[in-house]
Amino acid sequence: MPEALWRWKYIDNPYEVKILLCVTQYGKPVVLYGGIPFKANICGREMIMIHLSDIMSHPEYRKTGLFIHTVNAYFEFFGGEEEVGLMYGFPGKYHFDPEKQYELWRYRSRFHKDWQAFMVLLIQDNKAVIIDMLVADSEKLFYDFLGNIASMLIEKNIEIIETWIPGNHFLVDFFFKCGFIKLKEPIGIIPTIRLFDNTIDLKWTYTHFYYTMGDGDLF
Repeated sequence: MPEALWRWKYIDNPYEVKILLCVTQYGKPVVLYGGIPFKANICGREMIMIHLSDIMSHPEYRKTGLFIHTVNAYFEFFGGEEEVGLMYGFPGKYHFDPEKQYELWRYRSRFHKDWQAFMVLLIQDNKAVIIDMLVADSEKLFYDFLGNIASMLIEKNIEIIETWIPGNHFLVDFFFKCGFIKLKEPIGIIPTIRLFDNTIDLKWTYTHFYYTMGDGDLF
């Protein structure tokens, strides 16, 4: 990760961060375990969930046990905070390209000034990838919004739109009705959750846990 991006995310970021950095006696960083906390409503209770991201170790210090010690220390320290209910992440085959360019599309009702939906697209070659989106649970709004975006993409000779979302996402049926088909996720993402509150219903949490490609911190 470029230093400028790391500083923007963990130092200049106006939001709270949860980070554990392991350094040598000379101040050289060798293991990073980072996360960003978010407020969540879990089973009707307000608590904090931490999105784990940017987990890495220096090549010279791998297979030494230092990474595992750092992970356990992170869980013990931040997981012990009373308001933290769970941590989640998307480990798998990572890739990151800071040079990628994104387009933000938003939709406003002609009668209201507030945004009704937004979508972040990564456009490469003849394909558009939906990285992030927020759309109300409205079938008509979804069709209108996606239809306008599709028209724009056709003008750019882009014929393929893809994304990945969990199978329980409330927009899945809308995507299928618009002609999307289900394919195997190609990157190797493995959504994971660790609970730190034994009163949380794991099945309920899994059923109501929605995410997009943007949450994977890969794009």
